[in-house]
Amino acid sequence: MRVIKLALAVLVVAGIAGAVFWGANRGDSARAQTPPAPTVHVEDLVAQKSGLSVDTVRKLETAALAVAADKGLAKGTLSVSQAAVIRNLAVGPILDELLASTAQASGVPEADLFNGLANGSSLAQLAQARGTPPSVLKTKLAAALQAELTKLQGAGVLQPAQSAMISLGFTSNLDKIITATVPLKSAQHY
Repeated sequence: MRVIKLALAVLVVAGIAGAVFWGANRGDSARAQTPPAPTVHVEDLVAQKSGLSVDTVRKLETAALAVAADKGLAKGTLSVSQAAVIRNLAVGPILDELLASTAQASGVPEADLFNGLANGSSLAQLAQARGTPPSVLKTKLAAALQAELTKLQGAGVLQPAQSAMISLGFTSNLDKIITATVPLKSAQHY
């Protein structure tokens, strides 16, 4: 159960990071580098792999978002309005877009990417198997994040300090992010 919680926590944290990006782009049809429309739905994949229902996955996401919003508000890293937006997010579309963007950067199809990660491979291993070296993967992921942060600052969604904090946290952990392995076992294993 600990591995399922950890995997879901990773997905929710990624969703929170993408939440601000997605929220700012809901009405913006012009995107610098639009990822292809998601062909898979992350919540469905997590449910299939973990043995949990999609409803349970969504309830866990909602609870994690509420905790993240409360902690961000308490630490002063989120404004009241930002915390409210995070509490009311539908994580599924954010995770789907995040998966599609990561698949595009890595050169790995979405379902293969999810299944590979869930089975214990790292993003770097999966991308390398498709001919994308880690250095190129890191460059593409960092560039995609920076483009989103720039748009969000321009739209007034993020303050420069928040953008810098996200960028620094991402880039300083990029090696860990692309080499992390968190196999997702089914609930029947516990």
